[in-house]
Amino acid sequence: MPDLKAQIDANDAAWAAAANRGDAAADAAMYTENATMLPPGMEMQKGRAAIEKTVAAIGGSGIRNFALAAVDVSQVGPDTAREIGRFSLDAPAPKKKLVKVEGKWSSSGSRLAANGCWTSISGM
Repeated sequence: MPDLKAQIDANDAAWAAAANRGDAAADAAMYTENATMLPPGMEMQKGRAAIEKTVAAIGGSGIRNFALAAVDVSQVGPDTAREIGRFSLDAPAPKKKLVKVEGKWSSSGSRLAANGCWTSISGM
């Protein structure tokens, strides 16, 4: 079984790939059914359906080239992990240009018993 960091890196790459192709359903599937998303500048989103709508809206806003990088990952329980990472993306700017936005985020996750994948419980 791959180590925790490798598993989280794979999840981050899958999330960014889905976001970059506009697949909000695939991104939402990476959250538990009752997960909470804390998107900047928006209300807290609770539940997979709300998260899917939020991810779709973010993608529809013209944001492109999502990239995620885990900086610190730790297992805090048998089926729970915490991740602190960095993100970058290109956001729409005046005159139809894109501006690079970089920042940091934190997420907690739980392992799905059925397939061993990590899914997000909460994140921002």
